[in-house]
Amino acid sequence: MGDETMRADCCIVGAGPAGLVLALLLARRGQRVTVVDRRQHLAEGGPSHAPFLSPPSLDLLGHMGLLDTLEPYGQPLRQIWEYDPRGGRTTLDYASVPGCTRPYALSLPLRALAAALEEALLKEPTARIMTGTSVRGLTGEADTGYGLDLLRNDVPVRVLSRYVIGSDGKFSALREMAGIGTQVFAFDRPAVMVELPLPVGAPERITAYRDVHGALVATMPVAEGKLTVLWAADPDAYAQIKESGVGALRRRLARAVPALTTPLTAHLSSWDQVMEVRHHVVRPERWYRGNLGLLGDSAHGVHSFGAQGLNLALADAVVLADLLNSTAKNPTADPLAAYEAIRRPYVEHFQELQTQLGVLSSNPRQPVRDTGMYAAIAEVMTLGQPEVTPLHALVTTTPQTTTR
Repeated sequence: MGDETMRADCCIVGAGPAGLVLALLLARRGQRVTVVDRRQHLAEGGPSHAPFLSPPSLDLLGHMGLLDTLEPYGQPLRQIWEYDPRGGRTTLDYASVPGCTRPYALSLPLRALAAALEEALLKEPTARIMTGTSVRGLTGEADTGYGLDLLRNDVPVRVLSRYVIGSDGKFSALREMAGIGTQVFAFDRPAVMVELPLPVGAPERITAYRDVHGALVATMPVAEGKLTVLWAADPDAYAQIKESGVGALRRRLARAVPALTTPLTAHLSSWDQVMEVRHHVVRPERWYRGNLGLLGDSAHGVHSFGAQGLNLALADAVVLADLLNSTAKNPTADPLAAYEAIRRPYVEHFQELQTQLGVLSSNPRQPVRDTGMYAAIAEVMTLGQPEVTPLHALVTTTPQTTTR
């Protein structure tokens, strides 16, 4: 039996939130969309954390008709208090930011977001989700157009698509298959995280401290009744603490935030409860080649500081969907080039801000910022890219009434 061949207007590799949002925005305009993912169930098997959705992302989900379903699962975040090494405090209050569409961010379990997006996409007659499917390679060439060589439950499948979009993570296999090189900046300070029960009546805010050595320690209320404690650890100090035992970690965190002494003693007893994440800034030399484009982390891996990885990816999806939907009416346009021109400068500016922070890296690209870490990225966190937010209103309109 020969390989099965499918055709699509757009094939998206990677069914994370950005890939699903892109697929949904295209399918709602009647485009034939295929989403490919190696997992058998999209709401399972992915990261268990609950990232923060910024106000622009909440605005987008509201226009898409999904926010009312998702909000009950979320934990609001209304403020950020940041203490500098001398004890001074700066405050970011979402409600006081002019132009902010909502007075809070929202920590939301990824599985809840994935389930809502999958359910919405399955209602679209022009959308297809292929789970349990891996990419064996690209077919064709950049000049003539790439297709995909897939393996679905041990059955070979070929997809011929007008556009192929890689949304498969910061170390994207699809990007490598297309021969797109990358620059990687590795942050040597690991993000060491512990989850504690969220105290009753806890304020809806992130509080960021500096310990006696100037390292960042932050407490963050997150969905499902949890309080995440994050330490951006000095590599040598963390190695010593790991050798000494989990008690040494409890003491280090409690010295930075004395209010954590009792809950750490009660709830942190094993290294199995400690999460260690190594972050990178990833910069591809380009965001597309031929008809193949990159989305989200595949186009721009970022550090979790500022909680913008998912939000940047969703903004990518909005811009790319708008351009691809417009191109369906104007085939002479080059949507992938326009997408990169709109998004790349904005994203790379944010990446530069992250690489300048001494609390994230022992070798920052610029002198260490002693104060106002969150102030430097406040507009990104609360307002997003000015060119993107007006596009949200377009996702609620029908093809018959959409105007450009």
